[in-house]
Amino acid sequence: MENYIWLFGENLGRTANNNSFYMWKYIINNEAYPHLKSYIILEKNDDNRKVFREMNEMEKKYVIWRNSIKHLKLFFQADMFFVSLSFRDIQPDRIGFKSFKPLLTRPLVYLQHGVSAIKQLGYKPNYANNCLFKFIYYNPYMKEKFQSINEFKEYQLYDGIVQPRYMEMVKRAKETTFTSNRGVRILWFLTWREYFGNNFETYNFIKKIESIVKNRKITEFLKDKDNLLTICLHDKFNVEQERILKNSVKDSNIQFVTPQSIDVMQAIVDHDVLITDYSSIAFEFTFLRKPVILYQPDFEAYLSKRNLYCEISELRKYSITRKELLIDIITSNRFSINDFFLKRIRKIDYNDVIRGIYIKKMSDYFYEKTRNAICFLGYDFSGIGGTVFATRALAEGLREKDYLVRFLTLKKVTGRNYPAGVPNQPVYNRFKPKLSDKLLVALVRGNWFYSYLKNDPAYKALQPIAGIGMKKYLKSIHVNTIISTRESLHFFLHDLKSDLVKNKIYFFHTSANVVDALYPGAISSLNKMNLSNVLFVTEKNRESLRKIYNFKNYQHFTTFTLPRKLTKPVYTRPALSPLDFLRFGL
Repeated sequence: MENYIWLFGENLGRTANNNSFYMWKYIINNEAYPHLKSYIILEKNDDNRKVFREMNEMEKKYVIWRNSIKHLKLFFQADMFFVSLSFRDIQPDRIGFKSFKPLLTRPLVYLQHGVSAIKQLGYKPNYANNCLFKFIYYNPYMKEKFQSINEFKEYQLYDGIVQPRYMEMVKRAKETTFTSNRGVRILWFLTWREYFGNNFETYNFIKKIESIVKNRKITEFLKDKDNLLTICLHDKFNVEQERILKNSVKDSNIQFVTPQSIDVMQAIVDHDVLITDYSSIAFEFTFLRKPVILYQPDFEAYLSKRNLYCEISELRKYSITRKELLIDIITSNRFSINDFFLKRIRKIDYNDVIRGIYIKKMSDYFYEKTRNAICFLGYDFSGIGGTVFATRALAEGLREKDYLVRFLTLKKVTGRNYPAGVPNQPVYNRFKPKLSDKLLVALVRGNWFYSYLKNDPAYKALQPIAGIGMKKYLKSIHVNTIISTRESLHFFLHDLKSDLVKNKIYFFHTSANVVDALYPGAISSLNKMNLSNVLFVTEKNRESLRKIYNFKNYQHFTTFTLPRKLTKPVYTRPALSPLDFLRFGL
């Protein structure tokens, strides 16, 4: 039997320590997904090579090095993408020495790399070429925020409860013990600022940090009982800014690191207290019931470049801005759990996290969605005609019923009018035929390239090898149900043989009075095929096809109509609605 393919990536493949990696790792070592092949995209750097050496043989088998030939191949074969930072985590960006950024055409699951609560994100429903199938959130307060601020459709959101990497984090925390006489370990995790650069604001910020770490009270506190302060600078810090800060501090109890240079998860486990400003790492510390100090010395400057999900008044309630107060809290050991984060975390049994209950729930969900996916075949679904309008409405209705829906079109389109999160795969990645395409047809008399499309009324607007392309994509597509929306495409669907495609549905919408002029001989040929499931645009159209062409050789049928002023189909009776009809085999 054929296999479904999932592709995981994070941080452009540079790391193997975030949500994508740990979800992939769980699936690879689990036998609950027998027809699923999951791959992780990793860059060949020293850290990843070390991780690779420590993997078991099964895991090594499913590691794909970034920008390799296999990466390129799987990118076009995958059924679903999982990323932690952006769609670029799984996208190839070069072939050899040549830049190459292929179009995203597969359903995308955004796992996030933290828990959202403070900083607004810029993602919208049509993110990544309208491929955003699900945006995962872990803060129960955020669902309404994502819908109102980011304008996500409800069906694009999924409650992950806890991040996949928490399984490893909690496991490490439970296995780690410290001696009773160990000093306090403080992690100061700094967030990137949009205003950072060669300017006064940046200089002033660095001076504030410097004045704290060089303060006499802090110096004495750190020396007492061998306390340690680890300052984690953001990877995007300017090299000169970083050098100035490091050179100004000569204390062996203060160390400077970056997220790239350390195992952040192990740092969370090893440190007792967190100081941060806006970073979601505060949720990890709070989840482990460790104190968090929100220190925001540049609150106004930060807000000038950023919008917040939370109310400013609430953030001020649980944060501090004065360095004197921060110094006092640290040196007097007045650390406490920060309620801003605590009230946004559900009560979770650590043992359930370690057992992988939440990763399993998420993996099971996406496996089921992959196996029951629906694909529409068509010419172009971005127009304003009745057929494409009806198809988009039906696709949106299915998305609202939480189906995974995809489009496969003969033409490349922008997808501006598509329902949110419905990706489109054009047969060829060009808007119109090139001169070389037309010369190819002329030279080899290659009408056979078009296959069944040679009698399509719009075939001159297609690439000459569109027919071959449609056959190729149909062979590789892994969905449960395919709905063909064009008479010339019904033949491709009928010819398709696949273990994974369980339902074939043929949508007839062209008027019976003109269908033979547009698609010569199509109805007569289709009538000989005993089609399985047929969907008519109206009952009148079904009756006209029966009277004129004696078209009645099909096993099941239903009809629906689309009133002009409505945005969604209104289905006729006594026939079942298309949603009920599709549910027969889903």
